[in-house]
Formats: sequence, structure tokens, C-alpha cells
Amino acid sequence: MARFEIPARLGSTSAASETIPAVMSGAWLLLAEMNHRVANEYALAVSSISLAARFATPDARPALLAARDRLFGYAEAHRAHLAPKGESADLSDYLEHLCYNLVRAHLAERGVALRFIAEPCALPSDACWRVGLIVSELITNALRHGVSTQGVLITVELRVSAGGLDCVVRDNGGPAPFSPGGHGSQIIEGIAGELGGRINRTFARSGCCAVLSLDSVGVAG
Repeated sequence: MARFEIPARLGSTSAASETIPAVMSGAWLLLAEMNHRVANEYALAVSSISLAARFATPDARPALLAARDRLFGYAEAHRAHLAPKGESADLSDYLEHLCYNLVRAHLAERGVALRFIAEPCALPSDACWRVGLIVSELITNALRHGVSTQGVLITVELRVSAGGLDCVVRDNGGPAPFSPGGHGSQIIEGIAGELGGRINRTFARSGCCAVLSLDSVGVAG
């Protein structure tokens, strides 16, 4: 079992690798083109800000460099959301990389820590990608809920059993009400349904907890 905690302040960074699905046809090709365009737009924006910083005044340069670094973090987070290469992948590795880049992109600057606990779990690459999209949205929701006087902590835990898997995302905030009509929530409910799974939410004084449960999607520990 792998267990680590990503602090709210990070030092070193690592680049994400470009990933594309093993099967490229139909909707996959359109999605790949969309991702390629988004990556190019990020690269152009980062390059433009870097150029502006070179010729900026000493007072303006730090703000421009900070904006460049923030955009670069968003670009890396976008790449971390892509499907892994090959027919199958380890979901724990995929989610670890995704969580790391989400912290770098926007959680750390808000003082949010993320704890990641996982067991090895081999899934089809398409299933890994879909689970990652769900977890990312649940982390965003937890960020909205996670108001605590002791600092915001989001925990992502992957539990694997013979019957399937549970992916838990919880925060240490108060019992915030859940609005099922949100666009993001509707999307991930649909993705969970496509995987034959479900998302259950509970709210308590200690915080909110969302659990993605999948009974069988080719799980192998």
C-alpha cells in the first residue's frame, strides 16, 4: 500500500508526460485534437508572458513571472487528466500523478494539503481516465466545502477488494449541503454510471465524504 501526504507548499516539480489512448478513432480522435489544441494554447500563453516579462519593468516582472508559473501549473494539470498509454494502467499511479499536479496548479497556493492513500489497482486505461475525471471533480467540490480553522485537508483514498474498488474523497470542513443539480455533478454521475458505478455522499460535522464505488471494471490488485 502506498501512502503519502502532499503538503500545501511544494518545492520541486516534475513534468507530466503526454498520454494518448491506445485506440484512436471516432470520438477519441476528436478528443485528442481538442487536448492538443488546449495544450498548444497553454504553451503559447506561457511563451507570450515569458516574453513580456523579459521586457517588463522591474516592478512588473515578478507579477508576470508568477502568472507564467501559474499557467504552466494549469497546463501540467490538464495533461495529468489525459488517459494513460496502453490498454491498462495502475490506477493508484495515475491518481497519484493527477493529485500531485492539482496541488501544484491551485491547491497549494490556497493553503490546501492533500493526503493520498492507495493500493495498487490495474484497470483498463479508459476506466483509469474516467475515474480520474470523477476524482478531480470531487476534489474541486471538497475544496469548496473544506473550511477549517486547522487548515484545509483533502484526503483521497483508493481501496481495492475482490468485489471492486472504492475511491474516497473527503475534507475536514463542515456539513455543507449538496446541490445535485450542478453541471459538474451531473457529468460525473453520468461517467460513474458508464462505469457501472455510483457516487455516494455523506455530510457530517467533521466534513464531507464522497465515495465512488465500482463493482467490477477489470479490477486487478
